[in-house]
Amino acid sequence: MNSDPINNIGDSNEIFDSVSRCVQELEIRVGISGSLYRGLLVSLFVVTLRVFIAQGRAQSCFILILVMVIITFGIATAAFVLTMYNISTQLQPMPMAEDLDPPFSCDDDTDPPYLRPLFMLQMLLVDSFTIYRTWLLYKRRYSVIFFPFICSITLFGSLLFNLIEPRNWVGAYITYVFNIPLSLILNLCCTVFITIRLVKMRFGSMEADGYRILQFFVLSGAIHNLVLFFFFVGLFAGWADGLTLVGPVAISCTAAIAFDFLVLQIALTKAFNSTHALVASEESNEDTPGDIYRTVERKSTSDSTPDKATETPLHDDFV
Repeated sequence: MNSDPINNIGDSNEIFDSVSRCVQELEIRVGISGSLYRGLLVSLFVVTLRVFIAQGRAQSCFILILVMVIITFGIATAAFVLTMYNISTQLQPMPMAEDLDPPFSCDDDTDPPYLRPLFMLQMLLVDSFTIYRTWLLYKRRYSVIFFPFICSITLFGSLLFNLIEPRNWVGAYITYVFNIPLSLILNLCCTVFITIRLVKMRFGSMEADGYRILQFFVLSGAIHNLVLFFFFVGLFAGWADGLTLVGPVAISCTAAIAFDFLVLQIALTKAFNSTHALVASEESNEDTPGDIYRTVERKSTSDSTPDKATETPLHDDFV
């Protein structure tokens, strides 16, 4: 008879440990989701949208990039809202069967089937735009993007499988064990091509200042690659549960953040280059007294010839 209270206490301790672990997981999910979405993405999206609309309206690809910025933000918003909904449904109140039992239970389903298609669609959109950038940088050479294109087609097929069979365990396995490494390989391949092209185009002067290093880091798409690499390492380092815990919302938000950083960097570079070109043209049009004297002297000794206006070339875009 004395063993029954001891057994009840042991069972209650196990229940409390399970609930405590569930609460810790909820804290991690809320912290990462809130910091990425509300702490960074929302502000970055507003700034990027304002700057790009002001600077990029004359570009031929203005509509495409604007739609991509809005769609990537919309997908990240949907992933954040659904993650918060899933968090709110994990702790469920329950009537106390025993005095030592906790008043609520924990739902361990941290990977609902409605989250996987969202972050897979986000990866597919960002990866497709990376392929598009690579194709443009190499003057529309299809041979350069053949392998990344095959990878993107495979990602699209796995997305369709998750939409058709959302509760199939094979879909979850393909999503995390197969798609994340495949997306990482695709991005690394395109990043190598973009890096080689950037070095030849703009970074050939080898000026190792901090601004050029940061600009190179953003334009080469390394931000999204680092996130995929960390999750890839987590798959084989014993943190697979953490990937299902925060993977969908983290990848959705960081993919949108990386894309907004890229668009903002290009828009600001265009704004700075336009300002420098305007200042240079104004300085070239200002005549000093020596210039006026030499001009009058040339006109007095020979026939006057019209001056040829000089243009300050702008840097090419990387989009």
